[in-house]
Amino acid sequence: MNNQEKVQILLIYVVYADPPVNLADLKNKILVVWNNHTESQIMSATNRGCLQRFQLCVDNHGANLEQFI
Repeated sequence: MNNQEKVQILLIYVVYADPPVNLADLKNKILVVWNNHTESQIMSATNRGCLQRFQLCVDNHGANLEQFI
């Protein structure tokens, strides 16, 4: 399992397991995930995700790509 998959799983099971009741609760849940990972793990996961989305955008000539995410 790569870093991106780990972060996504943690977001699902930590942040969204119980829907946040307000913005402060959402921020706190995200910080829990953030604080359990190194900066390089988070950067690796987010950079890879962004690059994949950019490539999807290029492959679809700038058209809507939500259905592919």
